[in-house]
Amino acid sequence: MQIKVNGMPVNIEGGTARTAGEFLALAGTELEYNGLAIIGLKLDGKEIADTEYSRAKDLPLSELDRLDIVAQPISEIKGKAISTLLELFEAAHEIGGLESSPDWKGLAAGASRMKEAVSDFFSTDERGYVADFEKLTAEAAASPADGKGAIRPSPALRTQIVSESGRLGMLFRERLDEILDPLGEERKAAHVFEVESAELSELPVLLQTGKDAEAMKVVLLFIETFNKAIRILPELKNKGVDIDAINIDGKKLKDFYLELNEILRKLSGAFEDRDTVLIGDLIEYEVTPRMKSFFEAAGRAVEEASKRR
Repeated sequence: MQIKVNGMPVNIEGGTARTAGEFLALAGTELEYNGLAIIGLKLDGKEIADTEYSRAKDLPLSELDRLDIVAQPISEIKGKAISTLLELFEAAHEIGGLESSPDWKGLAAGASRMKEAVSDFFSTDERGYVADFEKLTAEAAASPADGKGAIRPSPALRTQIVSESGRLGMLFRERLDEILDPLGEERKAAHVFEVESAELSELPVLLQTGKDAEAMKVVLLFIETFNKAIRILPELKNKGVDIDAINIDGKKLKDFYLELNEILRKLSGAFEDRDTVLIGDLIEYEVTPRMKSFFEAAGRAVEEASKRR
């Protein structure tokens, strides 16, 4: 069978696939690994619409001569979705400042469509943020209307929507930056960690002096910085960074994650037990050195990719 992706012949191993659907599942996984998502399909020259896929997926591979796949970079799909979300957040922020507006139903409908649209390419936390936003706009749209059709949500609800849309706007704008400029954002994460390292070393002191809230803030900021660095890795790969070649103190990324997660689990337990001695030891001898090595290794890979561009 001849296989083309975006018009170019490719070799995708079918393995044990016997039907078109089984083969496309394998092809989709391989394309996703390379940062692509299937958005269109032709079987033997015939375009397959969404409504026809359920029937076409059962066709035996032995009966097919040609498969044409249209694929689009996942980063482009997600970037467009985030851009639309940012427009919705901006509109919510603006409408929320008005006592009444006829636009709440349209905003709620847009938020509902986005909640469905982001299900495939957004992370669990991102889907949760969008779902919460959709719930708030739906509540606002269900508020009483005046005689002219303008909807009047309660002041408390409008205040909540303004606050939440502003917070989510900042969060998703950062996520969009990670897609558009992952090289720069990885450098930024490394710099933030360098600053945070000194604050991490102060955790035992903060706990000993009763400053639990400050200590938790330091921990959460560290976790978000690490999560940011991990989120960017697929985007770095799309920019030519050899992610698979990243070596951290002799370990591949997968092994590094497993080891660090175990250490972070111990840190979490020590934090709950208020074991300041163990917290200090874990931060000084386990967490900080490993994270420093991680950012150094990622930084080298980023700089090598930058030189090739």
